[in-house]
Amino acid sequence: MFKITLRRLLKRKPAVIGLIIVLLLIVMIIFAPSLAPYDPYYINLREVLHPPSLRHPFGTDELGRDILSRIVYGSRLTSLVGVSGIALGMLVGCSLGLVSGYYGGLLDDSIMRFIDVLYAFPGMITAIIIIAIIGTGIWNVALAIGIFSISIFARITRAGVLEVKAADYVEAARALGASDVWIIRRHILVNILMSIVIMATVRLAQAVLVATSLSFLGLGVAPGTPEWGAMLSSGRAFLQQAPHITIFPGLFIFLNVLGVNLVGDGIRDVIDPRYRSEE
Repeated sequence: MFKITLRRLLKRKPAVIGLIIVLLLIVMIIFAPSLAPYDPYYINLREVLHPPSLRHPFGTDELGRDILSRIVYGSRLTSLVGVSGIALGMLVGCSLGLVSGYYGGLLDDSIMRFIDVLYAFPGMITAIIIIAIIGTGIWNVALAIGIFSISIFARITRAGVLEVKAADYVEAARALGASDVWIIRRHILVNILMSIVIMATVRLAQAVLVATSLSFLGLGVAPGTPEWGAMLSSGRAFLQQAPHITIFPGLFIFLNVLGVNLVGDGIRDVIDPRYRSEE
């Protein structure tokens, strides 16, 4: 099944482009110390605001730090925050969706009214409110992303549970005396897992955008930390004098979001029968 899915995915040019971008990003994350030509924190006041050159391919910032090195190391922080936030939102949201959809009744109503309240607020507004309450920091940003991601995972999981739990094989397992935990784990979750994975891939791009946006607003990482949103923010004051400070971090944010979106759309088209065309 994995080979068939991969073969179908490789037939879609946008998905292949996305895979290449994501794979290059993963390589950059893993081998950051080897790929970065300089220490991302090293300050050299003799090379302040230097344009791109052979010595510094992406130029230097207002403190003489090498932008390429900071972008390479920044990929780790940006990806860590996005993946951690989505993992937290998926864990909590899917758990609530499974319980709500399977048991129904008053428990379902109570959980879904809470989810509706979360869903009513735009993700960015929710994240800003949470950061304002608990404070700034990498893990607080990941927590904020996780909290506003709970609602979408809970809703898609509940919808899947409601569709699957009425199936004959679930009724048969219940008639044979299978426990609720067994039915949820072996008969329901496995049949809706792919929809959850597709949603997680698509939401990861939004999580990266929110993480970099919070850092751009000064609500994310500490000042001076090599993170793409923070680098974008620090270069605002030098747009006319040294536009490369903002161009390159912005370009990598764009490529990251583009690659993840293309992969997510490709996986959805290949696996979801509602989108997959006959081959």
